[in-house]
Amino acid sequence: MNILETEDLTKIYHPNFLRKKANQVIALDNFSLTVPQGSLFGLLGPNGAGKTTFLRCVFGLVRPTQGEIRVYDTVVRSGLGSTVQRVGGVLDGANLFPLFTGKKNLVLLAQTAGLKNPPIDATLERLGLTDAANRPVSGYSLGMRQRLALAAALLKNPDLLILDEPMNGMDPAGMHDIRDFLRSLQKDGKTILLSSHLLHEIEQICDHVAIMQKGHCIRQGTLKDVLHTTSTQEIIIKIDNLEKTLTTLHTANIPAHQHDTHILCTPAEITPDTPRTISRLLAQHDLYPTEITSKNTDLETLYLQLTTTPKTPATSA
Repeated sequence: MNILETEDLTKIYHPNFLRKKANQVIALDNFSLTVPQGSLFGLLGPNGAGKTTFLRCVFGLVRPTQGEIRVYDTVVRSGLGSTVQRVGGVLDGANLFPLFTGKKNLVLLAQTAGLKNPPIDATLERLGLTDAANRPVSGYSLGMRQRLALAAALLKNPDLLILDEPMNGMDPAGMHDIRDFLRSLQKDGKTILLSSHLLHEIEQICDHVAIMQKGHCIRQGTLKDVLHTTSTQEIIIKIDNLEKTLTTLHTANIPAHQHDTHILCTPAEITPDTPRTISRLLAQHDLYPTEITSKNTDLETLYLQLTTTPKTPATSA
């Protein structure tokens, strides 16, 4: 079952009242996304890809130009009153009252949301903020503010938790704690949509990912499947006779090239048996590698491959 779905979501901003097409900005362009219930979903994309606009659409803060968003099959545009009760989140940083204490912030936010008997003390303790609960937020570090904003998002016990850069400003220990905390929320049945530029963190914690570029979703699915779809998987071959090895591979129609002191081989499809197949091929030509290993593309490599525009070489006059 999917907790969040979008279909052909489009958002066009017009920077002036004349609404000239030449000046319009297309933030989302037929954007479609599916977030399975119970997943820890990573949303990736460069600045300007449309991530924040999409997240604001989910909360009803931005009205789409066309297309729909559904939370548990309820259309957000017409059923915002019911969907907003099931979604909690932290967008655009932690907007808190700096002169009030952390606990007072949560009390005021709970009252504004009409929550009865919210678990404020338990939530502060769960996020490691008990000792700082009665200190003004103005004295909090950026990481502590992020934790407090997360605590605020959890007060209404949402089914879907949306977090925009929740680990921004945290030290490694804090990031580790939040990572474990999000995993514990997932085990409790929560679905978490996490937007972040920290690709290493996304790869460690998320089981599903989507990559955005220029308002489009250019890749989505389980992390394993998304990484597997890339064509940049490689076989690393370490061997003495590089020239003869390259000739043998090319004769067998296996793409390969020399890189430093070894060979990178990029077959159309790599399976667990591929290194063994290549080893047998080379042995038939009296070539015996000292090492053959598979190198799977990591999330950072795939992300850069999909979102980085190649630079046009400069031309001389």
